[in-house]
Amino acid sequence: MNMKTNDRKANMTKEPSYREGEHTAIALIRQDVKYIKEAIDKLPDTYVSKVEYKPVERLVYGVATAVGLGIMAAILRLILK
Repeated sequence: MNMKTNDRKANMTKEPSYREGEHTAIALIRQDVKYIKEAIDKLPDTYVSKVEYKPVERLVYGVATAVGLGIMAAILRLILK
């Protein structure tokens, strides 16, 4: 009985094998984050930021809305006439 108790204690102090894979996954994620940060730092200044894009977005949505309303008005006029 004494040997079984000692074996259990020895097994309890050992880290489970699934933890090794967990450490590897964390290391890979850290490496990926590092590469992503480096890639973001290397981006050229030719990309448009969201703040600069907002007026263009409003203009395009406004024109699309006007065109859509014009088409709907023309269809409604054909139906009612």
